[in-house]
Amino acid sequence: MLAYTVGMITFSQFDKAANILTEDADIRAWSIIVTLFGDLAQDKGDWVSVAALTALCEKISIKPEALRVALHRLRKDGWLESEKKGRTSWYTLTDWGRAQSIEVSPRIYSDAITFPPEYHLLISEPMAQSKRAECDQLRRSEGYLIVAPGSYLKLGRYDQADGNALVVEGAVSFVPEWLKMSVFSDALCDSYKMLEQRLQQLSIAPSRYSPAEVAMLRVLIVHNWRRVLLRHIELPAEFHPNGWRGVACRSEVVHLLAQLEKPKLSQLHEGIS
Repeated sequence: MLAYTVGMITFSQFDKAANILTEDADIRAWSIIVTLFGDLAQDKGDWVSVAALTALCEKISIKPEALRVALHRLRKDGWLESEKKGRTSWYTLTDWGRAQSIEVSPRIYSDAITFPPEYHLLISEPMAQSKRAECDQLRRSEGYLIVAPGSYLKLGRYDQADGNALVVEGAVSFVPEWLKMSVFSDALCDSYKMLEQRLQQLSIAPSRYSPAEVAMLRVLIVHNWRRVLLRHIELPAEFHPNGWRGVACRSEVVHLLAQLEKPKLSQLHEGIS
C-alpha cells in the first residue's frame, strides 16, 4: 500500500485522497448512501449487505450508528428496501429510488451535454401574486428558467397544450449578464472553482487501492460533483458567466472515474461475514 507520513502518523494514499474530498465538505451519511447505490448498485437486483455498507462507510469515518440512522431514514423516505438473508440485512434501491437515480445519471456521468438548437419562451396569462408563485414553482419543476415575471425559457420545442400562454420558438441571439447570474450565481461559481481545485489535487493510484477503496473514492468524487451539479439546470455555453468552471469540472470527474473502474458488488462482499 502506498503511504506517506506526517509527524508520527502514517497515511495511505487512499486516506490522502479521501481527506482531500471530505475536508470542509458536508458529508452526510444518508446522502453518501444515495450516491453509493446510484454509482455502485443502481441496477435492479443489486443488493448490498449492511456488513459491506458498514465496512465501506468506515473508510470515510462514518460510524455504524450514523449508518443505521441513515438507512432507517432512506427506507422511510422510499429510497431503499431491505431483506433479511440469514442473520444479515441486505439493501437495494426501490423502484422509485432507482428511477430518481437513473434520471440524473446522464448529467452526472456524460463527458459532454448536448442541447437542442432551439428554445421556446412561454409567457403566461396575467395572474395574482399568490397564483404566480405556484406557477413559478411548477415551471421550475419542469426545467424552465424564469426570465421575468410570468416569462419562462426552456430548451427545445414546446410540446404541451396550454391555451392560456403565448409561446415563441426560435434561437437565442444574446444572453445578458443579469440573466446568466440569475442561474449561475457567484456562490455557485465559487463552488465549482473549489471543486475543481479539490479534483486537481488528487493523485490517483488505482492499482494500489483495494476494491473497497476504489468504490469509496468513486462515491466521494460523484458525491462532491452531484452536490454542485444538481443545484442548477443545464444550459449551453452562451448562458455561462465569465470564469465558469463547470465544464472543466466535468472533464476532471470523467477522467478520474475512468481511472477508477467500478468494482463488482461481489468484490465488496469478499471476506465479510
